[in-house]
Amino acid sequence: MGKAILDPVSHTYKVVGDDRVDPSLELPSVSNIARLATAPFMKGLFIWAINAYISSNNIYEFEKLRHDAGVYGSYIHDVLANTIKGTYEPRQESDETKQLVRAWGDLMENYGITFTDAEIAVYNPLSLYAGTFDAIGTVGSDFNEETIIFDWKTKNKKSPPSPNDAVQLAGYALAIEAMDSEPLPMPKPTRGVVVYLYRDIKTAGWCEVDLEKAKVGFKHCLGLYKAGGYYV
Repeated sequence: MGKAILDPVSHTYKVVGDDRVDPSLELPSVSNIARLATAPFMKGLFIWAINAYISSNNIYEFEKLRHDAGVYGSYIHDVLANTIKGTYEPRQESDETKQLVRAWGDLMENYGITFTDAEIAVYNPLSLYAGTFDAIGTVGSDFNEETIIFDWKTKNKKSPPSPNDAVQLAGYALAIEAMDSEPLPMPKPTRGVVVYLYRDIKTAGWCEVDLEKAKVGFKHCLGLYKAGGYYV
């Protein structure tokens, strides 16, 4: 079975062990492709940058805040992944992290989620992209069990759910489906959920994704991404 390997510097993937994919090819990530879905929604980022400058009188404050947000997002992703895998070792967590993890756990318990795995790398051997999604789990009875893929996102409550988060999940779902000529590493997902961890109010929100609509969006983004430049 093939395996997607991430290069953390270029944030591209290479696939080994699958004859359908040249192992020397650098495949773009799902997240980079899905970013094209947010083009009409960049206004919020500009407002954030302006407010950061006004409050700090530092034109580069936005870059620092964005970097810090990314570092914290990666950190809490690791905490949740290790919690799901049963490898988490208690440490001196901040009160914010403790509250967010507790809110996430309560939300998962309320929905009756049983996790199968976390931090799963997948690739699409037909469309040639790859990515890593946060978790996969099941809900329901043996006679009516559904498989859900999850992505965790840290943000503030006042900002609405982002279209690219839904499109990103669809990209993972399409990759899983495209791997079906060999034994699938996991069941085909029937649902997709983005869970937002709201840092400002220390709660978690469940956002169900219409996977079929989001798949159409991802395919459009993939086409735009592969089109590249328009000038000779």
